[in-house]
Amino acid sequence: MADERFAKETTTWRDLYTKNDVASIVLQERLRRAEDMVGSLDLTSKTVADIGCGAGLMSVAAARRGARVLAIDTVVSMLDLTKEQAERDGVADRVFVAKASVESLPLKEGSVDVVVALGLLPWVPSPYTALQEIERIVRPWGYVIVTSGNPFRLQSLVDPLQHPLLSPIKRVSKFVAGRARVSLPVSKGVPRHWHSPRQLDLMLSSAGLEKVKSLTFGFGPLTFCRKRLPERFGVPLHRRLQSVADSGMPGLRSSGAIYMVLARKVASGGASVMHHRGLVDGSRSAEGLALRPGAPAQIT
Repeated sequence: MADERFAKETTTWRDLYTKNDVASIVLQERLRRAEDMVGSLDLTSKTVADIGCGAGLMSVAAARRGARVLAIDTVVSMLDLTKEQAERDGVADRVFVAKASVESLPLKEGSVDVVVALGLLPWVPSPYTALQEIERIVRPWGYVIVTSGNPFRLQSLVDPLQHPLLSPIKRVSKFVAGRARVSLPVSKGVPRHWHSPRQLDLMLSSAGLEKVKSLTFGFGPLTFCRKRLPERFGVPLHRRLQSVADSGMPGLRSSGAIYMVLARKVASGGASVMHHRGLVDGSRSAEGLALRPGAPAQIT
C-alpha cells in the first residue's frame, strides 16, 4: 500500500526538496540535519546503507564524503531517481542501488559501518522488526541514524482535533462502531506509526542500539481544527519556533514534528572496532558490499 503511494508520487517527493512551503521546508531540514550527523562521522572508505533512500539525496551526500553507499528502497522509480542524482553529482561509482525490504536486507551481519533510515519507520508494518534487521547489518560500534514522527509535536498539541490524548477515544469509537456494524469515514492515507521520543529510545535500546545524540525539529504546518495556517504566516513562524527550540528552550525543544536519533551498535563482549572493520571490503565494487548468501542479485 505504501509502495503504491510512493510509486505514484515519486516526482512529487523529489520536488518537495525545492519548494518553499512549510511541509517541504521541514523535509529539507530533515535532510540537512541528517547530513550534519553524517558529517560528524569519518565516512572515508566506509560502507553506508541508506534504507528507504527515496530520491537519493542522502545517499549522494554520504558518497560525496567518501563513503561507498548502498541505496535501498522497495520502489523502483525511487531507485531510478537515486541513480540519476548520483550521476549528476559525479558519484555514480560510489552509489549502488538495491530493491529490497528493510525486513529482509540482502547484506551480511555486521557488514555496514553506518545505516541511515530517514522517514522509514512510520511506513513499515513492524518498526521494531526493521530496527532488529538494521542492528543485524551494522558492525559493532557502527552508527545508525533514524527518524520518527513525533506524536507530541506542537502541531498536534495546539489542534484540539489532533491532540494525542484523543487517540484512546478514537480507538474506542472505532471498536464500538465495529461491534455495532456502523461504518466510519476511512482515511485514504497510508497508516503510519508515530513514536514518542521515549518510545523510539526504548525500541532502539531493545534492539541493541545505544543512543548517542537526539533532537526534534519542524514546527508546521500548524492547524486549528484541521484548518491550515496560511503559508505567509506558517513559514516565518516555523523558522522562529525552530530558532527558539535550537537555543534549548524546555518544552519546545522536544515538540518538533520529527524526532531524529544518532545511535550506535553496542559491541557484544567488548569487541574492538578495528577487529570488525575487516567485515567491510575497501573496494568500490558491488561485490564488496558483503551480500548475504542467497540474496537476490539486484544490486546495480
